[in-house]
Amino acid sequence: MAKKKLNVDLDALAEAMEQGDNMLGIETTYYLDNVTGEIKAVGGDLSFDVDDPGDEFPEDANDWERVPWEDAKAVADDTRGRFIEVDRRETHDAWQVMADFVTEVTDPHLRQRLERAIAGKGAFRRFKDELYSDKDVKEKWFAFEQETKREWAREWLEELEIESTWSPPVVKQKAADWKPKIICLHHAQITVPAGQEAAAREFYCNVMGLSEIEKPKALQARGGLWLRVGDLQVHIGTETGGDRSATKSHLAYQVTDIAKWRDRLEKAGVKILDSVAIPGFERFEFRDPFGNRVELIQPVG
Repeated sequence: MAKKKLNVDLDALAEAMEQGDNMLGIETTYYLDNVTGEIKAVGGDLSFDVDDPGDEFPEDANDWERVPWEDAKAVADDTRGRFIEVDRRETHDAWQVMADFVTEVTDPHLRQRLERAIAGKGAFRRFKDELYSDKDVKEKWFAFEQETKREWAREWLEELEIESTWSPPVVKQKAADWKPKIICLHHAQITVPAGQEAAAREFYCNVMGLSEIEKPKALQARGGLWLRVGDLQVHIGTETGGDRSATKSHLAYQVTDIAKWRDRLEKAGVKILDSVAIPGFERFEFRDPFGNRVELIQPVG
């Protein structure tokens, strides 16, 4: 059977599906107009009885109540199923949207904070507070939430064999200057004298209790070893001599738009040093004005 095509605003329908009693406990019921595709709100703090609004607009009603009265009367007089009551979603459904989004957050530290935020009473407020600490993630959340709730609306219409022809409004965004952003510390490196890997393993793995992780094959010939420390890594390299300009010790910053970082640094007169390629990452190095080695790294794929 062909679906009925109707211009139903999916955002308005999704919002209606979430609505419940207001702060005063006054109920509002939402209906889909099966002819026009409009969403009608019936109820709320009105001066007339929405279940029996009467044939004439009440003389003692406020002027702003005329449209709600007309909607209430149309629903009350409906005998042909033109108005379909909108199903409500449970509070847990809105919570589940947050939980689903958290699993997609790539920053492990922010993901952990959001996981804590959505646990227990006050989850919605804490979740929003955490989001405001990261503008990019906040914008991704709004897009994720909006599309998920539009899918709620589509699924409900599907049950009614209705297909919405509505298209969301096009929002023109102002061109913004690119703002480079450091996401987190990716790893730190320390050094030991050449040939002392066994002693390093004894201390850091056996005494300190850290776990060794396999180095990429492209770097194994350089010696040293890598360790896991929670969500981060410590890399132990080997070197000889005390010339600071040649030290391997460095901090690696995980970034976004690594190509733009390269361009920005080159324009500032910084010499870029290409790193040995490792699977799954794009990276490069440079020395700060004081000789410190710095690495910028970005996951790819």
